[in-house]
Amino acid sequence: MQRNLMLVPAMLAVGGLAAALASGCAFQKADASLINGPAEDAGVESAGSDLFLRSDDGATFVSETSTDVFCDAITATPTRLPPDILILLDRSGSMKNDITDQGCGSSGTLDCGAASKWAQMTAAINQAVESSDTSVRWGLKFFGNGGDNTCDIASGAAGTAVSPALSTSAAIASAIAATRPATGTPTANAETSAAAYLQSLTEPNPKFILLATDGKPTCAGGSILADDSAAAIASVASVAATGLKTFVVGIATTGMGTADTTLNQMADMGGEPQSGPTHYYPVASTAELVAAIQKIQVIAALTCTYDLGGQPPDTNGVKVVVDGTQLDPGPDTWTFKNDDKTIELTGATCASVMSSTVKQVQIFLPCGIVIM
Repeated sequence: MQRNLMLVPAMLAVGGLAAALASGCAFQKADASLINGPAEDAGVESAGSDLFLRSDDGATFVSETSTDVFCDAITATPTRLPPDILILLDRSGSMKNDITDQGCGSSGTLDCGAASKWAQMTAAINQAVESSDTSVRWGLKFFGNGGDNTCDIASGAAGTAVSPALSTSAAIASAIAATRPATGTPTANAETSAAAYLQSLTEPNPKFILLATDGKPTCAGGSILADDSAAAIASVASVAATGLKTFVVGIATTGMGTADTTLNQMADMGGEPQSGPTHYYPVASTAELVAAIQKIQVIAALTCTYDLGGQPPDTNGVKVVVDGTQLDPGPDTWTFKNDDKTIELTGATCASVMSSTVKQVQIFLPCGIVIM
């Protein structure tokens, strides 16, 4: 009996991050002569009761039972979802100091202006965000949110200066220009509040926190001088346990004793530490901070989430193939998300993608499935 089959040659080349982000991938229609011609001309090999779908270069990717038929009724275009990265930006009074943490002026207590840590950090944030605001959904939250020498944190959307979205560079630059460093460093409460806000968003995009700070967390018991390092580390760990990772960037913090140790521990607990002796991203200039943020955005863009472009009415017919092996859905393989409009790799499979061990992810739709 003649069988009409098609190999969907679309794939997500996980190793080629830049190209994948730029172009996504597409399911292609089969050539009509292959659809209607003899099975041997359609790249099909018989092996007992199984059929092997074969790519143009002859490589066999997946074995299907004879009841599975792939044809040209495929219109989906799965793409990588751009990550949501919420910048959690330190507004503490010490950000007015220079990169040696010294104040300016004859009294040594004045704002250092263009030489301040605040100026260095915000210039870098603006530059990095502007260069990638069509591929990363950047957002911004300050901490604290109050006036001079306070430890206030505003929760939810009200405490978020810019919600994560594409093309937010102008809004982020405007929000930064409208404020100044003035508060304590309520890192623990800020981390918890930022996480709760991100988790309230309904979009399926991967989500991350980028914690940008100049030193030791304070505000234990509401005091701007009281060390709150232990609570900040615990807060980052608690957030990571929910699946939300935190990148930690410290400006002019290397070698600062307790602050340095705390930032390293927060980076470890956040789930995205650097390799080497310093696990957070230490920076001492605008250029170093731009480089750190760009490195972070590339890591965040290595996503395990793929948008199908709509909802297939028969989800049982969708096949996921990783490095040539078809995977059944499960906690260590993949699952549907977002009302079946998104496929998310899970567990060990996702870990392999994130570590670049996996080189190829393919998503197949069978005959008759039309994305709604």
